[in-house]
Amino acid sequence: MLLRQLYGYHDRLSSRLSDLPYPESVGKPPENFDNTSVTNVVDRGIVAYVLRLGKIWSRVSSYLNSHGDLGDQPPWSPQSEYAEIMAMLSHLGVDMPPAHRYNSARPGDRTAAFLESNRAYWGPWFLSRFLYHTALCALNHPLLISLQLRKFGALIPDVFLLQSSYLLSTHTNWISHYLTYFSTKGYKVSDPFLGYCAAIVATVELQLSFTDDLEARLKKQESFSRCVAFVEGFGDKWPHMSQIV
Repeated sequence: MLLRQLYGYHDRLSSRLSDLPYPESVGKPPENFDNTSVTNVVDRGIVAYVLRLGKIWSRVSSYLNSHGDLGDQPPWSPQSEYAEIMAMLSHLGVDMPPAHRYNSARPGDRTAAFLESNRAYWGPWFLSRFLYHTALCALNHPLLISLQLRKFGALIPDVFLLQSSYLLSTHTNWISHYLTYFSTKGYKVSDPFLGYCAAIVATVELQLSFTDDLEARLKKQESFSRCVAFVEGFGDKWPHMSQIV
């Protein structure tokens, strides 16, 4: 099911698979969070939330393939595909149990040995983070915004452009944070889809690097190089990653 979602499939088989119960997660979250203060929260395991993000990602893939044009509704319209996907991401953020959230998982406090000892949990956890942040980067990709500007011109509200710029800045920084984190911790990532996410973010950083602001340009160039180096690291095992580079 997850593979079909990551490839963006929308067909009868995908619909039938989506009706199946979530599989049980093998890995367990670190025991550092007190769930007794949380009511009405059913924790289905990290894999369940990766699958929900995968469903959202398949919608993002369709949006990208359409170049951000899925009808006459502009992205800032409540009825647009953009708005629907953003709402899905917001609802997932509400539904995710606190035990799986960043402040509870505390990856910054973990050693590489600790991460390795529970890869069955951390692998899906990192995938969930990359899916979430990359989806927001892709939805607000400056190339898509440029295409929408071409179509709607002066009709685009300033608040939409400001929000899109803020989301790009925030979520590209998160991906850059994780890439630095992997390098600093010495944690070896084996999932090539993380590399694919980094490649998408690299295209964002490359386009944003064309600015007259020297400080911003250098920051974006550094982030772009970090993304490319991360993707290159998968090249020996996954030839497709070399093709992406």
